[in-house]
Amino acid sequence: MPADPKCPKCGGTGHIFIDSMNAKRCICLQRSLYARKLGMHLYRVPPAKNSPLLKKLDTNMFLMMHDDDINPHLKSAFVKLGLNAHWIYLDDSSVLQAWLGKPNSADAQNLNELMDYPFMVLRLGVVGYKNVALSGVITELLMGRLMAFKTTWIVSPRPLAADTCLEYSDELDNLLRRHFESSSWKYQKDKDHFHEERREKLNLPKKQQPQDSWEEVMVPQKPGKKKSNGTVANAKTNDILSQFKL
Repeated sequence: MPADPKCPKCGGTGHIFIDSMNAKRCICLQRSLYARKLGMHLYRVPPAKNSPLLKKLDTNMFLMMHDDDINPHLKSAFVKLGLNAHWIYLDDSSVLQAWLGKPNSADAQNLNELMDYPFMVLRLGVVGYKNVALSGVITELLMGRLMAFKTTWIVSPRPLAADTCLEYSDELDNLLRRHFESSSWKYQKDKDHFHEERREKLNLPKKQQPQDSWEEVMVPQKPGKKKSNGTVANAKTNDILSQFKL
């Protein structure tokens, strides 16, 4: 996308010369480059000023939020990373297509190419049909990124639960709970506790908890980086960002 040919500052060149040897990008060219890198769906969204997520760019996150709520914060994060940063924003459908070796929005030939991005935002909930391989593919991608110390944010419009999320599996749920920071874990724990109390009042047997069918995989910590000391509380889905302890 070129610079604005009618720009009064650069005359359509896209650069403003500071002296005979140095020049800087004009604001019209900056806007054009960001529109191409962000995509028009994010570029047109007003950024969230002073977003708390700007302090979480090196933290793996699970964000249970709708697009309208999270997009302003994503735009602020991507702009802070800069035009030259190597990041990607894709959905679960693109991940599945990359695993199958089919054309996808990321132009990736396989999962290994998706593991190379230092920063990734993965949007769940786009695949609208049950696929037995989907959860395993996402788990493989996330495990590979964890082993490579690459930051991943996962955005989901609904809780990661067997009855609401097609991507759910015990393995993926355990992986996210161990290695991703989120306030939705506290929300789900309180919800389960409420239902158990209700079952006791009705003299119903306690719900049997599923047993883990896999051994815990220890992911090495990045040198010099402290391991997260837990999760934070959540009141409502739309208020998640205000609950993070920064």
